Amino acid sequence: MESVILYGNGPVATAAYYSLAADSPYRVEAFTVDRGVIAEPQFLGLPLIAFDEVERRFDPRTYKMLIAVGFSGMNQLRAERCRQAKEKGYSFITYMSSRATVCPDLVLGENCLIGANVVIQPQVRIGNDTFIRDNSFIGHDATIGEHCYIGAGAVVLGRASVGSFSLIGPMRRFGSACRSARRVSSAPGWPCFRTPRTRRCT
Repeated sequence: MESVILYGNGPVATAAYYSLAADSPYRVEAFTVDRGVIAEPQFLGLPLIAFDEVERRFDPRTYKMLIAVGFSGMNQLRAERCRQAKEKGYSFITYMSSRATVCPDLVLGENCLIGANVVIQPQVRIGNDTFIRDNSFIGHDATIGEHCYIGAGAVVLGRASVGSFSLIGPMRRFGSACRSARRVSSAPGWPCFRTPRTRRCT
């Protein structure tokens, strides 16, 4: 099994840990977060290491990484930590649930997470560092950019183009009429963003 370090100590990192443990060829060895948010030396029974020293404890030549945080700052935090981890020398894993239904021609980037019961139709391209949560549907010929977060149960219709740093809230629908939009208004309780190209999105 390949050894992995998870960046994060919140709900997304917790879900990623259990998914990797139960349904992947990877073994999580430790967690890492920014030094200022470390309150305990362990998380889920594993070492919790300051990000500014993680490469000294876990050699990037031996360990890979998954930046397992949500849509904080419209995905900017996750994107920034990906950049910094790559500068440290880490490569990234991508996790896809064995319960996802995916066509074999999918083009999928690094540091991605595809949840359980996700359906991805033919001719789909998904950029680096994009998370698609459980029960979502991605239609044929859709393109999803880098550093995106698609909430549980969301629908991206065929031929749609989702711009980088987009957030699609749970149970929302993103159609081809909204091509190249950067943000989609989100479900109740989530941050709400509207642009001229997304006003008619449901």
